[in-house]
Formats: sequence, structure tokens, C-alpha cells
Amino acid sequence: MTDHEPPAPAIKLNEQQQRAVDHAAGPLMVLAGPGTGKTRVIIERIANLIEQRNADPATILAVTFTVKATEQMRTKLAERLAHNARAADLVRIRTFHGLGREMLQRFADYLGLPATLTLMDSAQRRRLLRAIIAENNLYTHAAAEGVDTAAERAALLMKRCRECARSTGDALAYAARWRDRHEQFQTGLHGDMILADAAHMRHFEAGAKAFDHFERRCMQLGWIAFDDYIAHPIRLLREHPEVAAMVRSETRHIVVDEFQDVNPAQIELLRLLAPPDRNPDLCVVGDDDQAIYAFRGADPRAMAQFARIWGDHATEKLEINYRSGRRIIDLANEVISKAERVDSEKFARVPDGEPNGTGTVQVISTDGQNPRDAVIPAMILIDKQSSDRKFSDYAVLTRLTIDADRVAAALRMHGIPVNLREKRTPLDDAGVQDVLSWMRILTDASNTADVQRLLSRPPVAIRLTRVSRLAADFTVARREHADERPFIEWLRDSAHDPSIASWLALYDELLSVAAALPADRAIDEIIRRSGVVEAEALEPLEKARRVQNLVPLIRFARRVQPFLDPPRDLNAFLSYYNDLDAGEKDFSFANTIDANDDDADAEAHTPDAVSILTAHRAKGLEFDTVFVVRCNPGHGFPQSRPADDDPLPLDFSGIDPLGRADEERRLFYVACTRAERRLVLTTKSTKSVSEKNFIHQLRDTLPFKLDETHETEWLKDAPLGITDPMDQELADEGDPETDARNAILRAEFARARQAALSALHEAERAADGVAPPHTFSTLTDAAARIAALSYLRVKGTLPEDQSALSPDAREHLRAVADRLARAIGPAWPILKSPLKLSYSKINDYLACPRCFLVKHVLGLDEAKTAELSVGHIVHIALERFFKEWRLADAEGRPLPTRDRLIHLCTDALRAESRTNPLPTDHEHRALLEQIQTLALNALDKLHDDANILHIEKWVEFPYDSSGRRHHFIAKLDRVDQLASGHFRIVDYKTGQSSKKLLEPRKDDLQMAIYAMALPRLLNDDDRPIDNGGVAEYWLLRTAERGTIGFDAIDFDKVRAQIDKVITGVLAGQYGRNESTCKGLCEIIGQ
Repeated sequence: MTDHEPPAPAIKLNEQQQRAVDHAAGPLMVLAGPGTGKTRVIIERIANLIEQRNADPATILAVTFTVKATEQMRTKLAERLAHNARAADLVRIRTFHGLGREMLQRFADYLGLPATLTLMDSAQRRRLLRAIIAENNLYTHAAAEGVDTAAERAALLMKRCRECARSTGDALAYAARWRDRHEQFQTGLHGDMILADAAHMRHFEAGAKAFDHFERRCMQLGWIAFDDYIAHPIRLLREHPEVAAMVRSETRHIVVDEFQDVNPAQIELLRLLAPPDRNPDLCVVGDDDQAIYAFRGADPRAMAQFARIWGDHATEKLEINYRSGRRIIDLANEVISKAERVDSEKFARVPDGEPNGTGTVQVISTDGQNPRDAVIPAMILIDKQSSDRKFSDYAVLTRLTIDADRVAAALRMHGIPVNLREKRTPLDDAGVQDVLSWMRILTDASNTADVQRLLSRPPVAIRLTRVSRLAADFTVARREHADERPFIEWLRDSAHDPSIASWLALYDELLSVAAALPADRAIDEIIRRSGVVEAEALEPLEKARRVQNLVPLIRFARRVQPFLDPPRDLNAFLSYYNDLDAGEKDFSFANTIDANDDDADAEAHTPDAVSILTAHRAKGLEFDTVFVVRCNPGHGFPQSRPADDDPLPLDFSGIDPLGRADEERRLFYVACTRAERRLVLTTKSTKSVSEKNFIHQLRDTLPFKLDETHETEWLKDAPLGITDPMDQELADEGDPETDARNAILRAEFARARQAALSALHEAERAADGVAPPHTFSTLTDAAARIAALSYLRVKGTLPEDQSALSPDAREHLRAVADRLARAIGPAWPILKSPLKLSYSKINDYLACPRCFLVKHVLGLDEAKTAELSVGHIVHIALERFFKEWRLADAEGRPLPTRDRLIHLCTDALRAESRTNPLPTDHEHRALLEQIQTLALNALDKLHDDANILHIEKWVEFPYDSSGRRHHFIAKLDRVDQLASGHFRIVDYKTGQSSKKLLEPRKDDLQMAIYAMALPRLLNDDDRPIDNGGVAEYWLLRTAERGTIGFDAIDFDKVRAQIDKVITGVLAGQYGRNESTCKGLCEIIGQ
């Protein structure tokens, strides 16, 4: 792909879509129903801005909600603008939180925030709130509830305030008005009403004060909540007109996807970016009929809010549904027609000629709340018999997770692979549970339950019956003999099993380690010494998963180590861990950060399996056939439950909640509109007619008669097999890859058993009492096949000795092994194109591909060292100093002095110490002296009179390899313009001096990549890279320079290295390089 390709043809649009693309007269609201091509409209609208309206691509902002959605949009835009790749690269496609984070990175100093910010977790928040409540005597009116309950009340109020764009000042002012109102009008209220109002008022008042203290403390500490990525930018734009002017001038065209899911704070951020009185080019695309995330803080009336704020707006409707058959569309229209809507006249319709067909809607009456276990498997298998559809063409949607689990179990029992699209977390992994158990027994020897668990797990793996017997004997000893020793100590004298002695030796070893090391390093040693990766002899895929689940635990331990209570050991770690919200105890907190990590881009392997998920998680997906189960009131569609209490009064939050009936109707609408060809609804048979029952309503109002049958009708001729113990064992796993694998294995075991059974039947029918000769060979071959399949199931490969197998069986089993490999996918994630490249990634892969896997795919970086911290702090101080220098020089003011640089070093170290405190004052002074010396060397001995153009600049530029376009991200410490007019790239080095740095070679990877970034930084892509200029390493320890001219760099040789890395990464080649491995990949083992 090159920038000189001919323009890609514009996508053919219908009239509604074309009007949405062409609109250029101010704010636009696009009401886009399901399957109406909204993504197509967004991509074409951006292309239209560039190609027809000559908009600067860098001033176009496209906003959506997830990293995955931004990547998909970026890919589609790149395809559409293949002839103008630079324009596609310049368009800013962001999530709301990603946009806010960028603004904070640029303008944090306007708010008084430090340069280094820490995204706090729930334990930090809970601990800080406890301290604030205690220090300020808050919630004294509810002291009986305890400080933890008070902290939860305050946390919920703060979260809702941020979601509603309400500041601490807003909250305090409202609390004061509420108190005045309460005292003024209480004489006219009933006694109970006075007491209730007083209680609510005091809760809000205490929460507002806690919010104010909390925000002040967080500003001092440099801590931010995830919601602050929206709240702080709102403050920036409100309080600093110069920042608002700058950001608005850079953002002249805005397109927002899935607008129905925004919360009030996100709406306010958009209002500040695109003020209504300026007739902004703001286009929002959404569908209030699919607004189903109010429980997450979304404004269920977001589309109506847009219409109110940007009053002088245009509206376009996308109503032609290209996804579903006509009957499915008719049913969906009828469902949603009774809900509150922005436009009651918006209804989906089929394209001319009905290319999607009429569609099928079936209602299955059930005797119970849920269909019988065999009904859905029967319907799927019957349908597959008469078509070439895959299992992945089917989906089952439920209202509750428990129903999804029930359906998944039923499908597995009938050999149907399942993709239970639930979020699997590291905490689900037995190895992670083992590490937590080790931590608990190493800090509490009386913890009998965890000792029992670990005894039954590898490396000792004592039978559960034996462990239970030991525990029972221990209980008897405590009761009858007053033995007060903990279970571990009792085992030393009472259990004479060598495996227990081995386990006790490991316990003693880890006990010594835990006593001597900080928590994060102790956890590393527990993982290494207990053998949680190697001890179980896991097959490759399972081993890879084990490592991938241990990485977030290690990463979490390193992140929180500075925040633990002294002495920051395992006991302090567990105390911190126990303070986390339940939703963060699975170690997935780091993944909520909307970061630019490659692990978020790993190619997800999608097996051929039936998807089972809740309706909330199904939004945005589509399937040939959709089963919506439990379409009856109560715990299905609709669900009956009381509304959640909101800590914010309606006149303060500004949100008018949607009625429960409308919420449920929207959710049912979303579920039904996932179907393309066939929609199946299951409902309990009832004699009475209920107004709340969606099926009862539809029977009388649809333009066609529903196809209704009883569930038993589908079981008569269903091709359901009889399960056996092996099938049950293979059905125990719950992930889609394993389901697909086990479905293949079940079929192969069944074939082998059937062959053996047929041979036995033939022998049974032998009239002369002599079995036919081939019977013995068939039985032998069947037994050998079963043995080989068992080996394949456990080891992941076929046995080396296949002599007992017939030639045909050997060939067949090799084909089976290949099918399994395809069904399961690769053991390690494979990154997809386009790759996000950087110097460090290229360098790390060349050094050791397996370490690259751990660091850049799994996300486990090297442990932070004092040297790394010094380099980071020096860079921060020099960045701030030379930015001040450049500004003062431009304005003709006195330049900053050495004393100013010394002060900035002190300030940067102080900020870093908030998250990485040094144990002694002596160490702090020594580190500060080292930092100041390095920074002063840069100023006094290396800095010259060159014109500083850029400081600490991130540059993204395209890189083409083998016909694919990837993206490099380079961080240039400094770019100067020399007196000759040529440019100089400077990279600070705070480590040891070396010949490699003092005398850069012509294939110097880092400087070559930085030189490649220079044309994009200078906004001159046609500029020859080697057209004059130099690159210099500034060695701050020795005040030396290592210089190489751009014309001396062998860019072809460097590109060959980069291309080699790209090829290896895309192929998933992660072999270990023994000669240059730094040990990071040791966690993977052999």
C-alpha cells in the first residue's frame, strides 16, 4: 500500500445515509437503527470531510467507547483512504477516556497536577476515604454503620458526581442549599418525612465534604480516578479559556459513535469542545432504542439531551435494516413502539426487494421457566443437518448470567462446542489461586483450608480423600486432645507420607523467603519455587494460559508495592488486596486503563462454537440464528426488580431516570435485533394473559401469525447422542477453544468405540463360534486409536510410538491432530496487522523473541530499578527546564538558571517519591545528588546555542513492510536546528558509557528509527531522511557525545532488521535467544 494508489471508490450509500454523510450545516443527530450501516456512514463522513470539504485531517476527531472500536474504525478508515494514507493517519480516533488522558498529559500543570499521575485502584480510594472520614469527623450521624460503610457511601456519591459532571463545589453548594431548605420547611412536613429528609441531607452533606477533601488530597498526591479522565478535562476547559481555545482550534470536526451510551459528563465534555452557540460541525450517531447501559451511568435520554443542548440541529434517520429478515424487523418494531423514544416515527424497514428474506420467528412454549436441557441442542443439530451452517452462526441470549451457564452446560452435554462470552479473569486460574493460597498460609499458619488445597495440588497432588482424612484426624486431635497447634505443625508429627514431608520442606523454604523479601519479590519467588507453571505438565495451550493469568498478578504486585503499609511484606499485600472492591480482586484492574498496549490488539482466536451471552453483552453483534430464552416476566425478559437507589437527588444530577418497563423493552429489542435469518423465543406456557409478557403482547399486534410449538415437538426426531463418562469428562471445561477441541475428540472417541462395538457384534453373530479374522485387527486398531486419542488429549501431540495403529488410522489421526490445532489456535497470542512498533519493541525482539512475548504481548515489563527511576526523573527535569528555556528565549525574557534546574530535579524526585518512596533520608539525598549531577552535565557541558525546536516529542509515522502498513511511535528527547540549517536529534543516556554509544554504527537501530520519524515531525513527509543533519547520544554521566550523520546511517540494513521482526511477530515466532536473553521470559519455563 502506498500513498500513490488510486482513490478507493466511495461506498454506495442509500439516500438516508448519503444525507447524513453530506450534511455540513452545523450539529447533526443521526438516529441509526440496528443493521442500518452506521459505521459505513461514519467512515464515509470522515472521508467526505477530507475529500470534498478539504478539512485538515488533523482537526477531525472521531470518538467511540472501546479500544477495540477505535482500532476497527482506524482500520476501516485506512482501507477507505488507501490512496491518502497520511490523511487517514492524521485523523484522531479516540475513546472518550483516551481523549481526556491526552488533554491531561498536555495541560496537567494548568490544574496543578504533577507530571507523573497515578491511576488509583479501589484499595487506595477506600483507604484514603477512611482516613479523611476519621480526620474530619464525617458521617457521625451514621457512626453505627461503621467507617467502611461510610466510605462506600462517599465513593458512590463521588462516582455519580463525576458521571454527572458535578464538581466538589457544586456538591458543597447543593448541600448548603439542602440544609437551608430543610431547616426552613421542616415545620410543614410530617414527622417521618422530616426524619427521612434529614437523613438523606446529612448523607449527602457528609459525602460532599468527603468528596472535597478527597479531591484536594488526590491533587497533592497525583492520584486520579478513571472518571477523572473526563472530570479533569471538563475543569480545564471551563476554567482556562486559553486551553479551551487551543483545543477547539485543533478540533473543528467531531463525529461520535454510539452516542446513546454517553453519560452526562461526556456530553458536557462535548459541549465544551463544540459550544452550541458556535454552530459546530458535530455529528453524533446513535439509537436511543438501544440505550441499555443506564446501570453503568449512561444517560438513557442522551439523544434527547443532544437535541436540547444543540437546539439548532438537524436530524437524519437510518431506517433500512440490512441485517434481519422482514418478520424479525416487524417484531422488533412492535416491541420498541411502546417505549419512550426521541422519534416515535422511526421504524426499521427492509431494503427494496427484501434481500434478507422474510426471516423466521418461532416461539417455543416450555413447561418451566427455562426450556428443557435438550431443546436448544436439538434445534441447532436439526438445523445443521439441513444446511452448511457452522456452530458460530448460532447464539443464545439470556437476561441473567445464571441462565447462560445453564444453557452452556446443556449444549456441552450434547457435544456442541460453546463460546460462553463471559469475561474470564486471572482469578479463575487454578495457578493464581495456588499463589494466593501460598500467600495466605505463609502469613497465617492457622489457615487450614488453604493448606488442604495446596496439598491436593501439584507438585505433591495428594488425593483429595487422603487430604480430607488428614483434616478430619486433625479436627479430632484438636477436640479430644486439646492440640492447639495449627494444621501445618500437626502434619509434621502426624503425617508420615514422603510427599507431605516434601511439601513441608517447600513451605519452610518459602517461609524464609517471605520473611526476607518485599511482597512483590516474594510473590515472584512463590511462583518460581512452587512450580505453578511447570508442575502440572500442562499441555501448551493450558500452560500459555497459566502464564498469561500469572502476569497480571505479578504486574499488580509490582504496581501496589509502594502503597503497602510498612514493612511492605506479604502480610501488607494481603491487607491491601482485601481492601479492593470485589470486581478488582481478579487482577484485571490494569486492563481497565484505556492504554495503547499491543496485548489489547492481539488477534482473538474465534472457534467454531455457539455463542452464549447476556443481552447486554450482545449489543453490536449479529448471528444467523438467535435464541432468546426465558421471555417471561420475573427473571427473564422483562426482569422485575426495584430501581437502584441513586445518591444524587434528581434536581442535582440532572438525570431523569427511564422507567423500568422501558429499560427492559429496549433490552429485549436489542436481543431480537441480533438475529439475521431466524429468531427463536422461548417462553413458559401460561393460561393467564399478562400485560408484562412480551409474547402475549406480540400475539395480538404482529402483522403475521407467530410460529408456536411446544418444546417436546423438537425432541422427537432430534439427532441427540447418548453421553458416556468420557463425554462428561470432556464437557467439564468451559472455554470456547477447549469446547471446540473436545467436540472433535468426543466424535473421534465415539467413532473408535463404535468400530470396536461393531466388531464385537459381528463376533456375537458368528454361528460357528469362530470370530472372523478381521475382528481381532479391528478391535486392536480401535483400542490403539483410543489410546492415541487419550495421549493427544493430555499431551497435545500424538505419541511417538504408533506401531499399533494401522496405516489408515495413523493418517487419520494426523488429520485429527491438525484439526485440533486449527480449532484451538496458537498457544500464545499472535498480534495482528497493523502493528504498533517502536525502537524498544524492535530491539527487544531482536534480543530475545520470547522476552518480547512476555513484555509486549503479555504485558510484563522488567522490574523497576533505581537506574530506570533516575533516568525517568532526569528526563522529566530536563523536559521542564528546556521548555521553560525555549519559551523564555522566544519571548526575550531571562533564561532559566542552573538553580532552576536543581529545583526542578528536586521537584521531580519528590513527585516520584509519592509512588516509589525511598526507605532512608540518606538514600534520598544520594539519589538527588546523582540526578542533579546528570541534569547539570546536560546543561553545562552538552547544551549549546542550537535552536531547540522540539522537546520530549512523541511522533507517529507509517512504516510499510511486505505490502502492509504498520505504525511506528518514536519518542524524541530533543530536536534542534543547527546554525547550518540542518537538524539534530538528541537522545539522553543516563546509564554507563559504552563504545556503542560513543561511536554509533551505521546500522544503529535507535537513531535510524528516530531519523525516520523526523520528516513526519517536521510535517514534510517528502523530505529525504539522509539530507544532512546528525543524531547524537548525550551521555550524561560522562558528559560525552556519540554522533552519527544521517547520511552515514545504512537505512536499508536497518529496514531489513525491522522487516525481520515484523515477519516474526506476525507469525507468532517467540523462540528464546539464549545468548542475549535477559531472563524476563523465565516465567514461561521450558
